[in-house]
Amino acid sequence: MKKKGISPLVSTILLIFFAIVLGGIVMSWGKSVEKSKPLCQESSLNIVKISGIPKICTNLYEIEMLVENNGNGNILGLKAVIIGNNNIESSEINVNIPVGEVVKVNLPYDSQKNGKIEKVKLIPNVKIDSSKKLCPKEAFEIESISEC
Repeated sequence: MKKKGISPLVSTILLIFFAIVLGGIVMSWGKSVEKSKPLCQESSLNIVKISGIPKICTNLYEIEMLVENNGNGNILGLKAVIIGNNNIESSEINVNIPVGEVVKVNLPYDSQKNGKIEKVKLIPNVKIDSSKKLCPKEAFEIESISEC
């Protein structure tokens, strides 16, 4: 009985073709997973300006501001660093800011204890993989803060 099979050359070519196709599928799947992760570079926030004036002001016990998310990923919170004449305060703000949204944020700050505000720095907090991560390179700073 004569058995006929495919030649070694044809089987080698088929195996190489199969490996290339399988590698292409895995690489394209990997790129789509990588693009779906929000990265720090995609986050961006800003203080809303009305008539060219930033909507941020202070009274004796808090700082009021309108913050907008003008990036490509949701912001899950903010870290605020307030630099005053006498002290530096840091606080976490649990606020969800979807893409394109504006929210009002009130930050507690005792100006009698900490002095006049010299600078406010807002650092966005985004979700990367399954955890929150601060993005200090995407922080927003403002120095001139008026009285409310």
